[in-house]
Order: sequence, then structure tokens, then C-alpha cells
Amino acid sequence: MVVLGRKGATIMSELAGVLDVPLSTTTHTIDKLVAKGLVDRTRLDEDRRIVQVGLSERGQELHRSFLDMRLAIGRSMLEALSPGEREIFLELMAKITSK
Repeated sequence: MVVLGRKGATIMSELAGVLDVPLSTTTHTIDKLVAKGLVDRTRLDEDRRIVQVGLSERGQELHRSFLDMRLAIGRSMLEALSPGEREIFLELMAKITSK
């Protein structure tokens, strides 16, 4: 769901590649998410063999809620730091994630 939330609707084979799992595993997982009403599955008009999946409205709400919760956790963790320490922390995180 995180990948679909970030990428938006995508075809099944691409999703399997991003997750680095077999297509059969991706299909099984998506089947469960469709049954829960969190993901919608559609076939492309130009090639009916290609299946595209994306978050349903309910799935998008859950994804937004997840992102909000992550943001709140991050903010609460940073509250323990002084403004100067936050600056150093952010500089270090930028350095770590730039590679």
C-alpha cells in the first residue's frame, strides 16, 4: 500500500518489480487488499491483458492516515532536541540520504 500510495496506479508487473517479489505473490497480496476494499484493480483499454492497480478511496484515506501518524511520530521525536540539535540532525540525515 505504501508503494501504491507513493507511485499511484501502476501495472502489476511493475509493482512486483518494485517490491522484488514474484508476480504470483503480488497477485495474491493484491487479491487480499481488493477483498478488503483498499485497492482497485482495472484492465487497461488499450491492452486488456495488462492489469493496473491503485488505492481505492478507502485505501487512500488509510495511506494518508499512515503518513499523518508517521509525521506525528517524527515531530514528537524531534521535540526532545534543541533547535541547534535539530539543525545538526537534519544536516546529518540529508547527508545520509543523499547517497
